[in-house]
Amino acid sequence: MATSDQDCYGEMHSVFLCFLPMFHIFGLSVILYAQLQRGNTLVSMGKFDVQMVLRSVEKHKVTHLYVYPPIMLALAKQNFVKNYDLSSLRVLGSGASPLGKDIMEECARKLPQATIYPSRICMREFGTLAQQDPLSQELNSKLFVLTQ
Repeated sequence: MATSDQDCYGEMHSVFLCFLPMFHIFGLSVILYAQLQRGNTLVSMGKFDVQMVLRSVEKHKVTHLYVYPPIMLALAKQNFVKNYDLSSLRVLGSGASPLGKDIMEECARKLPQATIYPSRICMREFGTLAQQDPLSQELNSKLFVLTQ
């Protein structure tokens, strides 16, 4: 998802923000190894704080952000999100557990320039192979939903 999509869409020079644990397969292989190998910028945070994440997106012009569903919920529901310039975000992905359509739609409204990727399979044993197809059925131009 995070690497093959860049090839499909001809994206170069992306900026990734990582607060995910580097001992987890997604943080280590998809964000750290794969993005550094591609020559992308990686901004790493030592610990998670939602407002620090938003400040970092604003300051470093982050283009790709991968989060857990509770963080996606905060982005959808918290009013302070509008206080930050998140216009650089092109991709907002969620993983680890299913995400409700209503939360994805709210994030898509708040971040119309970003493509919202939900997680479909939540087993870490699959690692990077279990991500959804970015060309799957579209709900609208920036929000992708999978059907079984």
